[in-house]
Amino acid sequence: TEGKRQELIDKYGYDVKHAAHAVRIAIQAIDIFQYGEISPRIKGHIDLQKVRSIREGKEKYEDVLVLLNQLELDMVEAKEKSSIRPVVHKELVDFFLMNIYKEYIGGKIPNTRLTKLD
Repeated sequence: TEGKRQELIDKYGYDVKHAAHAVRIAIQAIDIFQYGEISPRIKGHIDLQKVRSIREGKEKYEDVLVLLNQLELDMVEAKEKSSIRPVVHKELVDFFLMNIYKEYIGGKIPNTRLTKLD
């Protein structure tokens, strides 16, 4: 909440929780471009320790900004080198839209989740 956020800012001089999340997300974005997969966990021990250190308020704000700037450059480079390209799954989008139309026109709400494409 806003009160807890202000407590972090008052205690550490910046919002360490949000800074740690920003670093984690940047690291994961680089992994996506390099390895083509999303991992909820940070792979490298050094990266994990850095994120924890930031979250615990052990890193200076200026150092976190430098790190985030470097990670941004690394993301751009990883994106440029990546073979991953945006892909639209037209069949899945069509399937999803048709089900919405059917539900709306038919006036029924399904009690099951969409799990696969037929």
